[in-house]
Amino acid sequence: MSNIALQIERTADGSVANGSNVLFDTTVYSNGNITYDALTGTITINTSGRYYINWWIASQSSSSSNGVVFALSSSQGDFLQGNSPIKTTEVVGIGIIEATAPITLSLLNASTNTVYYSPIVPVKATLVIIEDDIAGPAGETGPTGDTGPTGDTGPTGDIGPTGNTGPTGDIGPTGDIGPTGDTGPTGDAGPTGDTGSTGPTGDIGPTGDIGPTGDTGATGDAGPTGDTGPIGDIGPTGDAGPTGDTGPTGDTGPTGDIGPTGDIGPTGDIGPTGDAGPTGDTGPIGDTGPTGDAGPTGDTGPTGDIGPTGATGSTGPTGDIGPTGNTGPTGDIGPTGDIGPTGDTGPTGDIGPTGDAGPTGDTGPTGDTGPTGDIGPTGDTGPAVDISTIELIPTANRYFYFPPANIDLSSPVTIPASDFTDDSENNITEFSGLGPNSFNNLYINGMMQASSSYSLSSSALSFPPQSGTIFAGTPIIIETVEFTIL
Repeated sequence: MSNIALQIERTADGSVANGSNVLFDTTVYSNGNITYDALTGTITINTSGRYYINWWIASQSSSSSNGVVFALSSSQGDFLQGNSPIKTTEVVGIGIIEATAPITLSLLNASTNTVYYSPIVPVKATLVIIEDDIAGPAGETGPTGDTGPTGDTGPTGDIGPTGNTGPTGDIGPTGDIGPTGDTGPTGDAGPTGDTGSTGPTGDIGPTGDIGPTGDTGATGDAGPTGDTGPIGDIGPTGDAGPTGDTGPTGDTGPTGDIGPTGDIGPTGDIGPTGDAGPTGDTGPIGDTGPTGDAGPTGDTGPTGDIGPTGATGSTGPTGDIGPTGNTGPTGDIGPTGDIGPTGDTGPTGDIGPTGDAGPTGDTGPTGDTGPTGDIGPTGDTGPAVDISTIELIPTANRYFYFPPANIDLSSPVTIPASDFTDDSENNITEFSGLGPNSFNNLYINGMMQASSSYSLSSSALSFPPQSGTIFAGTPIIIETVEFTIL
């Protein structure tokens, strides 16, 4: 007997594409004329004989349309399949082949799409091959010996671990809405619930006739004044109003200090000298007449001896003031005198027309809300709405995604809608069925997720930072349900 046997395992996470070999990474046992190539996943048997083969695969997920299928394929045409309709499961296969050496064997993915190994179990796949030794021709059967005593029954083995729960099946179509049952008797009125949020304001109805004016209610206490908002920009100055009547002149303030004297202007030009008249007899000295125009200056004679000084005559009248000379340059302005006391205010002039309004200043912060006034009496109840003709039609959509690599949720993650497929395995561009009359659910590996752990828009699925990892191949399913009212 040759005692040929081989046991190999796979412990690494990952996936296997359809039509590709399972790559086992660990050889647990090998004996006899049999070899295994871990790079290609190929087993070579070099001794003819009959072989018993057993294998299993722990799968996490797949978008395959024929379940999860693996097959043992040999170079001499053997193709032994093991399959499961559940995609998160353990796929098992067994078989016997009659080998004519040398032959090669491999375990390949016969599903229609990639299969992802389960990330939560330590061993992902195992394959065992044992040679079935064939004895020589049987001799004649000897007499049957006495039956030995029955051995004690062995203890019951431990129950194996429960397999992973399969993914949730598709939701069946919504049944027809049954006829409306008879209206039951009205129950006692329950306590008034909390006031709901205010609905949108309805259209304003036509104005009713004005009723008689009610008595004026007492003025409620004024709420505290809100903080003053910042002063707005100053608007443009309005047109000046007409000048008001002049008020009476106020008392004259004290004279300010005299400023320094300005520079003296240049002397004006001297007028022409008049002709000299004949010298008359010297009369008594009259009043000094006006000074005549000066005659032309004669040649200077020799200086005579100085005579005795005569008595000073009386001063004649002041002559006419000569023409004003050209104004000299303005002297420096003296310091401003002290301001006199303010005169009495004149009467207010007429108010000028209102100027154009300036731009509105920024709104100040809202003041504190005053106390709520008393609630008015409840109005009469409006007519009841007839809902017997209303029909509510739900429309469900489902979208699928199998991540090709692990997703770390410790940082924000966004998965675009274009990575998902619909129920028909067609690629999509956006999620449908989102709106005010709809709801949506997120399933990860068949488990519904809390709405606080994700957000959904028409273009993407987003996860805020949180603990945890979504392993490669884990099914991510979005379901949206939208209601139409007819």
